[in-house]
Amino acid sequence: MKYTANRFFYTLIDILIVIFSFMLFAWIKPATIRTVIPLYSQPMLVFLFVWLFISSVGEKYRVIELTKFLKIVSRIVWINLL
Repeated sequence: MKYTANRFFYTLIDILIVIFSFMLFAWIKPATIRTVIPLYSQPMLVFLFVWLFISSVGEKYRVIELTKFLKIVSRIVWINLL
């Protein structure tokens, strides 16, 4: 059960990183609220689901041997950059 709770936590961190990245780049573009977010929100959700599916199939969230929070987050971020 502990692994499931950790996996949920890592998945949540990954979702927040992807959403933060989307919002950051949407904020950089002009007219964010009026055009960018309504236009790209549905494709972003599709991308997020595909991202999570591929991440779970590739066992990205299997970080049992890592115990420190910063090591876990750094591994997730590093894998996201790859």
